[in-house]
Amino acid sequence: MSESNDDLREHLARLERAQTRHRDLLDAMDVGMLIVNSRGVIVEVNREACEATQRERAAVTGSAAADLVVARERERFEEEMRKALAGGDGHAGFTLRKTGGDELQVEVRLRPFESAGEPMVCMLFEDVSFLGARERRRFVEGPSSAVGTVCEGVAHQFNNLLARVMGCAEDADELGVKDTVAQNLRTIINTCEEGSRITERLLSYARRRPLWRKLVNPVNILEHTLQMMEEQLIEAGVDVVRNYRYVPDMMLDNVQIGQVFTDLIRNAVDAMPQGGRLSVACGTEADDLVVRISDTGVGIDPASIERMFLPFVGTKGALSGSETPGMGLGLCVCQGIIASHHGNISAESTPDEGTTVTVRIPVVQMEAPPEGVDAGGGNS
Repeated sequence: MSESNDDLREHLARLERAQTRHRDLLDAMDVGMLIVNSRGVIVEVNREACEATQRERAAVTGSAAADLVVARERERFEEEMRKALAGGDGHAGFTLRKTGGDELQVEVRLRPFESAGEPMVCMLFEDVSFLGARERRRFVEGPSSAVGTVCEGVAHQFNNLLARVMGCAEDADELGVKDTVAQNLRTIINTCEEGSRITERLLSYARRRPLWRKLVNPVNILEHTLQMMEEQLIEAGVDVVRNYRYVPDMMLDNVQIGQVFTDLIRNAVDAMPQGGRLSVACGTEADDLVVRISDTGVGIDPASIERMFLPFVGTKGALSGSETPGMGLGLCVCQGIIASHHGNISAESTPDEGTTVTVRIPVVQMEAPPEGVDAGGGNS
């Protein structure tokens, strides 16, 4: 009996030593590590992850992994986790929430595996907040950042060529030539101007210029956009239905937010070639500004709506086999602008019935404006 107890004690001691080595190995890693089960619950964490998020090990273990991510990115994080649990590797940028409310930008790698027959995800992350804004974009945006870099180079080169062609055509037009030649020159100039607008769109996508925020009211931005587009809406046979509720003034880049509203309304108009109804709603839900822009147009099929915010994907322009001008960058740019305001943009659509695009932005942005922010006041 004594030998049996000694064997049991030795077995337990070996298990304890193995667990200690296992914990020491995890804690020796210079990257944060979480093991997440199929229910999204953290079952193991190392010292680096605890220190990075300023949490005790006991507080992290047993909590939901999604709770470590800031609210504005939680839906995207949960989607990446679902993909990983289904067997796919993941690599993306996220913002973790530290104790006390501070934020930490990290590069996250998700690796699926099985333990005792249950699917698990090993989540490794590294702090990238020390990098410059351009480098951090590569982690947060992944492949689209590389596309943006290519776009910027191509757009600059193409713009230089267009400027030379347009300059020569304008000089020739001013010399006074026959009507047929003058007409051809005018066509060249108009085509170059259209090309310049395309390159400007490419540069807008590639640069993602810094925010210049000021205290403005979103309803005023939305209404100003509708007034600027009033003639276009009338010509298209589109009736506008407004549903505005009280919204407090917010720290926003009114130019960029105005660009988002303009693009969304223009898309809605293009989706109603025979005219229709444009519904514009603006209000607050919980702690978010919510803007919904709905049309009664042709709608978007489910396969396309999942990809509609990707660059160079759309229903307009030569890339999509359409005669309607476009490059599939408008919604991608809109998503970048809204994301830079810590918000998100989504769409719902039914073919032949219409589409609704929803923009959500936290009413309270941050305590201190980031670099490039104008803290001046005044409504827009």
